[in-house]
Amino acid sequence: MRKSFNIIRAFLIRDATIALSYQLNFLLRVATLFSSLAGLYFVSEMVGDSEAVESYGGYLPFAVIGLGMGTFCLTGFQSFSKAIRREQMMGTLEAILVTPAKLPVIVVGSSV
Repeated sequence: MRKSFNIIRAFLIRDATIALSYQLNFLLRVATLFSSLAGLYFVSEMVGDSEAVESYGGYLPFAVIGLGMGTFCLTGFQSFSKAIRREQMMGTLEAILVTPAKLPVIVVGSSV
């Protein structure tokens, strides 16, 4: 069990290192997030106090939570296929599959 967690942690560290090594891409993703939030804020100001979303705390929390959950689900659906494609492009898919790690551990590690 501990060996499985170490393998998943190694996948996570590798992916985080790759993501943070492209600093401009990381900064652009953060800028996109803030610009989307700013756009939602101005739309919520236009909508105003509507009774339809009043029980959710207003339009802005309703939209932010909805978009966040949608993005979470989409990421869950796409993560494994993107991980396989990335490993193919880097030429490491075969090396990962011939390791003594069990296939479920590799699948979970790739999608983390």
